[in-house]
Amino acid sequence: MKPLEKFKAQSPPKRRVSRLKKFETEIFELYADGYQVEQIQEFLAANGVKISVRAINKFKQNLSIKSNSSLKTSGGTAAPAKNTKKTVEELKNSPDTNIATKLFLQNL
Repeated sequence: MKPLEKFKAQSPPKRRVSRLKKFETEIFELYADGYQVEQIQEFLAANGVKISVRAINKFKQNLSIKSNSSLKTSGGTAAPAKNTKKTVEELKNSPDTNIATKLFLQNL
């Protein structure tokens, strides 16, 4: 067994996972469809998650930042405009692209 695998088997991660993570797809879909954050809050409450509008906005913002970072080149700077369209299309069609990124890219 490799050292990393051994460590992972013996020590589970301690980082807190957001209660919103399991609703990530639904949150972005509702937002992309034009729902207000207060309406998203109602949806979450109906599904047993009581959370503030501010927390939903922060969650959405953090995911958008992560989605934006996937549009950057390996050097950490934005891709040139002529390549951006191709990169966006590749990301939209890639099976490796997560749903949050795909929803973000639809709104470009």
